[in-house]
Amino acid sequence: MLDNSNDTRLFYQVEFLHDCLDDYLDQVLALLGQEWPKFNRKTRLESLKKSNNNFPINLILVNEHKQCVAHCRMSRVDSELEGVLVESVIVDKNYRGKGYGKAIMMEAEHIAIEKRMSSIYLSTFKREFYKKLGYRECHAVTSLSSNADILSKTQLRALLGVFGGHHQINNSDRVWMSKRLG
Repeated sequence: MLDNSNDTRLFYQVEFLHDCLDDYLDQVLALLGQEWPKFNRKTRLESLKKSNNNFPINLILVNEHKQCVAHCRMSRVDSELEGVLVESVIVDKNYRGKGYGKAIMMEAEHIAIEKRMSSIYLSTFKREFYKKLGYRECHAVTSLSSNADILSKTQLRALLGVFGGHHQINNSDRVWMSKRLG
């Protein structure tokens, strides 16, 4: 658990989902279901249970009523050894517009820096929101997701040598954005 010391307007605690899975799993599943209701529950559950101290990491913000109000998932980027992909960023519909989206992104950036990551990437429809947080448009990236912890940096370098660098995905509705950390 991390304490909120960055934003005095909001009360929240940042939790690593793997540290409090029994307490918040149902709330996180419901929160993710708000945005992506057709996603397979079993697959989502398996994905959430892979959260760990390395990568992937699922972060949640918990308010003073012990309600999960925001979530994001962080995974290593396969084309950059010190890059992290933030995905499944969601704020509960009842808490949007109150600063929780900014708060969870700031916490994700802080954790990425602690993990010695130098860049953070995301794919979004909400370009203007992320621009305000310092993100710029960039190339598409892919992620090792839950397999990130089974490869050493040496193995990852070798794999990238075989498959090359960046991947481009054409989807006019979404934009890829990144931010340099540190």
